[in-house]
Amino acid sequence: MTRRFRAFVEKEDLEKIFIEFQNSLEVYYVPTYSDDRIITIADITQISDLGINFHGSHIGNNQFRVFFQNTQCAWRHYQCPSNDNKEIITRNTTLCDGNTELIDLDLGGIYKEKNIFPTEIGTIHYENESVKKLYNELKKCFRKNSQKTIHGYFIGKKAFENRKKYRFCTISINSPEEYDLKVD
Repeated sequence: MTRRFRAFVEKEDLEKIFIEFQNSLEVYYVPTYSDDRIITIADITQISDLGINFHGSHIGNNQFRVFFQNTQCAWRHYQCPSNDNKEIITRNTTLCDGNTELIDLDLGGIYKEKNIFPTEIGTIHYENESVKKLYNELKKCFRKNSQKTIHGYFIGKKAFENRKKYRFCTISINSPEEYDLKVD
């Protein structure tokens, strides 16, 4: 059964949420894709681009998978063209059939200082008890550290405080503004 929630949050909001989450459960994070090597992250608040959106889109910005410490993450290698299409490179991914006890995390954030994109948390394995525990605990942390909920989106305290300076983009920077979330 698929479960998903979204939140507009600034870096400060994300730090509070994930520190609380990491203090309540023993977890680790892995990127969905890695060009260089297999990476494990103990504290997501330490990534350099936390709370930043690079692409002006709500999806595919900074994707991670969250596991309990005692759960092994499977990786697989695949071949694909390089960005300039001049060579074939090997990439690593955690999109493997063996990875089922996890939740997906697509971090959103600020884009060009005037736009904010949602962070999205989801899973397709909610019926699994471990997954349910991860998902529900993280959702509880988001709820606790949000100022309000609008049309199903949690609005972080810092994001709400700065709501006048942001366009709350739900799809992409090129989408018509009528698709944006109105935060008053």
